[in-house]
Amino acid sequence: MDYGPYLSCAVLSKPGFKFDNNNGNFDCDVTARGFLIKLADDWSAGAVFDSDNLRISAAWQGTPIKFQGVIFDGGHGPSPSLGSMPVFQTPHGPGWAKDGSFKDPRPTASRRCRRRARCRRTGAAIRAST
Repeated sequence: MDYGPYLSCAVLSKPGFKFDNNNGNFDCDVTARGFLIKLADDWSAGAVFDSDNLRISAAWQGTPIKFQGVIFDGGHGPSPSLGSMPVFQTPHGPGWAKDGSFKDPRPTASRRCRRRARCRRTGAAIRAST
């Protein structure tokens, strides 16, 4: 099937990845808000753009993407994965620096959750920012 020049989906960056049921993690980088960018007609080369962290999380060449998951093969489980090991990968985190630091400046999930809970208790409005 022709998906066009790019495809938005979660992407696992390791062929033959493993899932650990004990801790609920994959043994590879997962780009949850990924864009697969096709650089070869048969998807045998391309890059993964992480729209959450604004980084190129991985690039591959040689073997096409393994399209799996509900929208591709009807399977409930893993998302698409690279068909071969990445040519390069970047660490999980922001792909940009603020004041010379690559530390993620966004508030942590726990801080947002505590704030939302406090707003629910007091009836205060929840702002969209931070």
